[in-house]
Amino acid sequence: MATSQTPTFRIVISGSDVTSLDESNSFTLENKIETSYTIVDTDGNKTLDFSNIENMKTILFDGSGAFNVTVTVGGGANVITFPCDGSIPMILPITQTFMGTVDSITISTASTEDVQVSVRAYGEEV
Repeated sequence: MATSQTPTFRIVISGSDVTSLDESNSFTLENKIETSYTIVDTDGNKTLDFSNIENMKTILFDGSGAFNVTVTVGGGANVITFPCDGSIPMILPITQTFMGTVDSITISTASTEDVQVSVRAYGEEV
């Protein structure tokens, strides 16, 4: 009998002069991508392939420096760029329905120095 994997995502915010938050969410893992890319400004946009993830639950980006995540939907009609400074991971809680509207997700940087970007995508067992 196979053992189910249930990753847990947890966000904790604490400190003075902030409203505390401690939230977690677990799910049964179906499939995943966990990889990293070294990017530099001359690379342009690096297109990410999430085609083997079914029932997308979340995508997490974490970098060693500043980078951008660009999501293009609607045949290129809508482009959203998220600038990430590399000090806090960026989490996109996402659904497979939304992924069906996505034309592309790319990462890029304006840095002339190498930036290591870790990309993790997780699909939920249904």
